[in-house]
Amino acid sequence: MNRNAQESGNFLVLGHRGFLGQLLIKKLKSLDAQVRVLEARLSIENVEGQMKNNVDEGTTIFNCIASGVTPNTGGNLENDYANHKLIESLLGAFTKVEAKSFIHFASNYEDLNELQTDFGRNSYVSSKTQGSDICRKYSVHDNRVHLVYLPTILDSSQPRGRFFADFLDAYISSQQFKINFPKRQIQIMSSESFSSSIDQLLGESITSNVHSFTPDASLTVSSFAQELNLILRHLGQSPVDLQFPKDFSHVQDVLQDTQLSKELHGQLALYVEQRIGR
Repeated sequence: MNRNAQESGNFLVLGHRGFLGQLLIKKLKSLDAQVRVLEARLSIENVEGQMKNNVDEGTTIFNCIASGVTPNTGGNLENDYANHKLIESLLGAFTKVEAKSFIHFASNYEDLNELQTDFGRNSYVSSKTQGSDICRKYSVHDNRVHLVYLPTILDSSQPRGRFFADFLDAYISSQQFKINFPKRQIQIMSSESFSSSIDQLLGESITSNVHSFTPDASLTVSSFAQELNLILRHLGQSPVDLQFPKDFSHVQDVLQDTQLSKELHGQLALYVEQRIGR
């Protein structure tokens, strides 16, 4: 890709109604790039026609689709099957058109080398991982295909079904917040860092067909929850009552100071303020 987004042709964003798709479109438009979306819902049956009608040799496709596997929208084998088969169909259709590149965004827990076996929502993880694995295999034979692993992206607009959003929903409703896997490591990045990483992607800083965006921080789920409670305390608010598994015996006292960088802590505090309406 060229360093200037305006010179790199046009962009087609798939999954434009989702959280990631919206962040990406906002970023691309801030660069005055030409951005398009599909009006029709993409399916295995219409994917080839949609590609032919909406792609030309200058088109870069960003795939942010997680149809049928986003938490609370799926959860059965039929949806899981449809999701990774859709990615496979997309890539098959892509190889038949003259397009610039296909960039598939995946969560970093989909990396088979990093996959944690105790991860919840197993059908969700399985479906996403299969789709990413298909993309990885295509990238070996077609250098236009790229797989980018993302940390968990934080923003005040993050939808329900994600840890940050659900934590703050518990605060707003004065409910206890249950943490099932407190020791699991979570990698996080702010939406501002995501935006900067897109700049690097458009500026040809990434040469590998399989790449990982660098997280702002890596910490346990337990520590992340305590960081959020620390922010609430700094805002003069009551912390969320955390419920841990009975066999979890390493719960620390409420943090007295942040373990995050000054920049990330400040950005996270801003997201909290925006979400709780302060």
